[in-house]
Amino acid sequence: MSVDGVIRDIRQKGLRGLYLLCGEETFLRDRALSQLVDEALAPELREFNLAVLDAESCPVEEIINAMMASPVFAPRRVSIVKSFDSLKAAGQAQVLKAASRMPKANVVFLLAGPVSDSTMKAASKAGRVVEFKPLYEGEAVKWVVRRGEQLGLRIGYPVAHHIVASCGCDLRLLATELDKLATYVGGQPREGESAGKGPGREGDRHLTNARHPTNVTIDQVDLIIGKSAEVTVFDLVEAIGMRDARKALEELKFLMDRKEDPVKITGSIAWQVRTVLQSKLLRLKNLPAQGIANEMKKPLFVVRKYLAQAQNFSLEELENAIHLVLRCDLDIKAGQIPARVALERLIISLCHNAGTQRRDPAKQRRDLAQAPVPVS
Repeated sequence: MSVDGVIRDIRQKGLRGLYLLCGEETFLRDRALSQLVDEALAPELREFNLAVLDAESCPVEEIINAMMASPVFAPRRVSIVKSFDSLKAAGQAQVLKAASRMPKANVVFLLAGPVSDSTMKAASKAGRVVEFKPLYEGEAVKWVVRRGEQLGLRIGYPVAHHIVASCGCDLRLLATELDKLATYVGGQPREGESAGKGPGREGDRHLTNARHPTNVTIDQVDLIIGKSAEVTVFDLVEAIGMRDARKALEELKFLMDRKEDPVKITGSIAWQVRTVLQSKLLRLKNLPAQGIANEMKKPLFVVRKYLAQAQNFSLEELENAIHLVLRCDLDIKAGQIPARVALERLIISLCHNAGTQRRDPAKQRRDLAQAPVPVS
């Protein structure tokens, strides 16, 4: 059941005795807990009617005693049990069984990471279960855009994608970095205003930004959040796609100085070449950009980048590029030449001359009408 579903259920049917909030995405879980506690107990009643226990340090008997205690001058008592998954199976079973004996006015929220199917099944019989799974990359990108709006930031999807590439899909980390970004962007005075006067000052930042959303750029993200190795690899392969040898060599130097694995870098270049080739083949079949995005199962703005890069290469150049990448990979693994030298040669070859001459686009279409589409 989703958090919204649980809230609706509470408002329509009242609170159940037990709620298991489990899963890897702890940021959403903790925010959901806050919502549920607000539904269950008014802030002024919590001093004597809210118990927070950690199963890692509390005996099972103490947890059960807290669950059984009666409310004090309040209509309800709430217990929160952290690290429920740290209990052994027998301890979990005792707590779940005890929930059926709790006073009707009592509610217990069990917090856990991933739990077994048997625990989820038992908890479902005793109450409600809400599982918080990690977000996929596309979901995290959308979350960053929405979170930015709440902070008064206008974050476009390419910038949001860059942020997720830098931080991963951990929402707690993303939220922290977005708060830092909002502080930096919101702290810059507008034209004609000083940092200490007017609506740009810190105390009014959220209100001001909500009325006047501030555009966030990739340069600001790199300055505040920093560039991860994953982002730098992305910049490297994008520079190759645009045949910008200088930029690509700069990114390679950054990666090699950080002792990144040359084989992984080569693999990323190979993936990029295959993906650009795939987009070119689909374009030659006269598919529109949205149709190509659907076929490749990638966001439209990402596919547009691939299509722009595909215009910089002929089909023969892309096919030959695959052979160049393979040769580089074999040279690195065989240790015949230093990995850095092999990658530099590869980048120069791809950016300046992929080893073939361009052919007439009409002839490409005829030759590729029945060509298979590589799978990235």
